[in-house]
Amino acid sequence: AAKLRIDTSPCRLQRLEKMLGCESQLDSVKSLEEKLQHPGSRASALLRFRLLTDQGMEFQFFASISFHSKSGQIKDLDGVVEEVFKLLPRSPYGPNEKCTPMKLDPGFCACADQAELRNH
Repeated sequence: AAKLRIDTSPCRLQRLEKMLGCESQLDSVKSLEEKLQHPGSRASALLRFRLLTDQGMEFQFFASISFHSKSGQIKDLDGVVEEVFKLLPRSPYGPNEKCTPMKLDPGFCACADQAELRNH
């Protein structure tokens, strides 16, 4: 928005309040379990994360993560995020529509009353 010279001051900074979930498809989980049975094995998976911000807005995003099993049996896992994509609002953002500056997405601008955002 800074490059577009848009005043973003009505949009409050949002910080992570808590993670609401981490999900994957069952076949992906089974594949990880099989591939990470042996020490030194590696496997990748696509995960969906849901989070809540301190402004009461919920979002989801997807991440491709590469796992490395140090000792096998799906223990001592290291994970490296390879790519994060598709950040999407999950909570209703109608309350933000009246206060979001032009050319900004009200799904990402927490400008409405915080109580109003949390009640939707």
